[in-house]
Amino acid sequence: ALVFVSEPVSVQIRLGSVARFSCSVSRSVKTISWELNQRALPQNSDRITVLPNGVLQIHNVTARDAGKYRCSVENSFGRVKSQEAELSLTTALGRRPILKPQILAGPQNISVAYLQPVVLECLAEGSPRPLVSWSRADSKPIDVSGSRILGNGNLMILAAKAQHSGAYVCRATTPGTRNFTTASGHLNVLVHPSLVEKPESQTRPRAGTARFSCQAEGNPAPNISWFRNGEVIRSNGRTKMYNSKLVITQIIPEDDAFYQCQAENSQGSVIFTSRLIVVLSEDRPSAPRNVHAETISSSAILLAWERPQYNTDKVIAYSIHYMKSDGLNNEEYQAVIGNDTTSHIVDDLDPARNYTFYIVAYMPMGASRMSEQVTQHTLEDVPLRNPELSLVSRSPTDILVSWQPLPPKLSRGRLSAYRLSHRTSSEEQISSVDLPVLWENSTQYLLQGLKPDTIYLIRISASTRVGWSQPSAWSSHRTPKTSSASDRLERSLYDPKLSRPKWQQGLEVTELQTQSGNKATEASVRLLGLFPPSVPPAPNLELEPLNCTSVILRWFPNPSDSSIQGFRLNFYPDAGESESEPEDSITQLPPHERQLTITSLNPRVKYHVKLFAFSANGDGYHAHQTVNTPGCPSSPNRRLAALPPPDHVRASVSGSSAVSISWARPAFSAGKPVSFSVRYSPAGSSDTSSVRYLQTSEQNVTLTGLQSNTRYEFAVRLHMDQISTPLSPPRSVKVTLIEEGTALVSWSPPLQPNLTVTHYTLMFTPQGSRLGQWQILQRE
Repeated sequence: ALVFVSEPVSVQIRLGSVARFSCSVSRSVKTISWELNQRALPQNSDRITVLPNGVLQIHNVTARDAGKYRCSVENSFGRVKSQEAELSLTTALGRRPILKPQILAGPQNISVAYLQPVVLECLAEGSPRPLVSWSRADSKPIDVSGSRILGNGNLMILAAKAQHSGAYVCRATTPGTRNFTTASGHLNVLVHPSLVEKPESQTRPRAGTARFSCQAEGNPAPNISWFRNGEVIRSNGRTKMYNSKLVITQIIPEDDAFYQCQAENSQGSVIFTSRLIVVLSEDRPSAPRNVHAETISSSAILLAWERPQYNTDKVIAYSIHYMKSDGLNNEEYQAVIGNDTTSHIVDDLDPARNYTFYIVAYMPMGASRMSEQVTQHTLEDVPLRNPELSLVSRSPTDILVSWQPLPPKLSRGRLSAYRLSHRTSSEEQISSVDLPVLWENSTQYLLQGLKPDTIYLIRISASTRVGWSQPSAWSSHRTPKTSSASDRLERSLYDPKLSRPKWQQGLEVTELQTQSGNKATEASVRLLGLFPPSVPPAPNLELEPLNCTSVILRWFPNPSDSSIQGFRLNFYPDAGESESEPEDSITQLPPHERQLTITSLNPRVKYHVKLFAFSANGDGYHAHQTVNTPGCPSSPNRRLAALPPPDHVRASVSGSSAVSISWARPAFSAGKPVSFSVRYSPAGSSDTSSVRYLQTSEQNVTLTGLQSNTRYEFAVRLHMDQISTPLSPPRSVKVTLIEEGTALVSWSPPLQPNLTVTHYTLMFTPQGSRLGQWQILQRE
């Protein structure tokens, strides 16, 4: 049955103005017509236009247009009629006032199938009647031969094609004036996929490589799938799919097949078939025999085999192929050894993983068949690393310790237990609890019965069947202060060592029940009354390394807590057991902030991040997590080293206030994208406000605006890889001391063209403070 999605709505307009009704249904329809006072309305006259989508437009409304309108929809299931809507007229005395052009209904964003007609609506009114024109936002000409104007300004494209896609602009202009208004909409033409590059059939020898390429176009962009003899190909081992390419390495006779490339989108699909023929040499050796594997350690497996039965004397080498047995998209590795041995130790494997091996024998004319595959597993090992801890207090006497499961590469086997240890910062006695891993998500534990307002040190270690990992470094967390009457009352009732609570006016104690044989301190108590307001709970904190020197923080406070006035953040590098939390590096954030990027960190360093909300009642509970910054690509096994400076820096005077500087880039940087920063200031000056910086990708620069008859110092620095700064720095940075403890910082915007600056980040720190301990301000 037909169901109306939208029906006409009553309107009240002036004589001579414009009226519009719309009507649409849930299914495609054969015809949409309109009725006035239950009589058929003339279609597409000079004043009346009915668009294919069911819109009724009436221009220059007269008195006889008043009445009740409804639309009539017909398809193969029958005919239905909408509710009625009334068009009524308002009476206006005198001449009609001059009105600026106004677009009542402009073009919408619409998608249409290839070669189907489409109408872009533009209904405008004004006094005098405005002129309607069309253009494209990309300045391309409109296809005049394939389009026409429908009614009074609607653009109809008769058969939509790919070149018709784009943004269209409707413009309504008052005749003889420059008064106009515009509206725009985007037309998206959906196109069936077609192949612009088809895979070619090819012939390859055994152990060779075959590459098939398949490029397609269409809208939406087609997805490429590959099939072998009609079966879907999965990227794994020797077979890889890169974008629209299929690559088969170490070809074997079984790869001789038909390969199909299929391009598919919402409008349909297209497929093309090509053939791979594998050429075999007649006097090739047979495959290596009796391959067997033996586990040596958690990272090494010994392979042994017998020589081929036929043409053994022609074998010049063996290739060992291996890959992880579990999962998809596993990389296949290869080791080539001489013909004088029939055994090989494959090392550098991951612990507790299954590997599949096969061997191929080579001779000058080609390769043998692949041997039978064998699968062997490596032994487990102790975990390589411990989980990162997240510490949150929900009350003054507990700490919720949570962590993420270790990935297989770090767990190096099936985890059997976690060991959580804690102590106060002032005591040496350590309390530990072993937590068996009963299921995969056993990743949190609540430490209870702790002292309020006390610093606790917490660490974790993990174990497999082989043994325990080394404990992690201590993470510190201070439990909140006891700040409400409810906390004091709860501790007094359930801790016999504490004194009885002092009752306060306005508190009512009811249903006091003493269980037989127990002391009164174990009573069950229900409190009715208003306690002092509590501080905000700890926000949910998420940390994500952005690169080797930056970390993204995201946090989510309790949605029901509207009393938050802001957040305070403290982050600092891990200092081992001697860790002390710096109190002078706390950054205050506004209450609406939910994300922050911390920069200028060191690579391969563990950082502590603590975040808490504050309100009028005081500081809230802390969220505490640690994060490790990864190594930089340019220094995978060590901290990021300083780059050597450019060579042969030369300076020459170019005028009374200008100096030209040139230099040579170091030889190791050849072929790599680099940039340079030039620092210059009057020689011997201790005024930091006189230091200037300029960044360039060239190897020479002319500095202007210098003081005449003044001696200057120049320095050039190289930036490369992740040390480089992609944007030029703000210019003319000046620091002026206003009074003790207050300084004015000013600057000019960067020189880089076409650069949109959203905000500036100002970092400052006392001299002699440790690296990374910066306070941060942002200004728009």
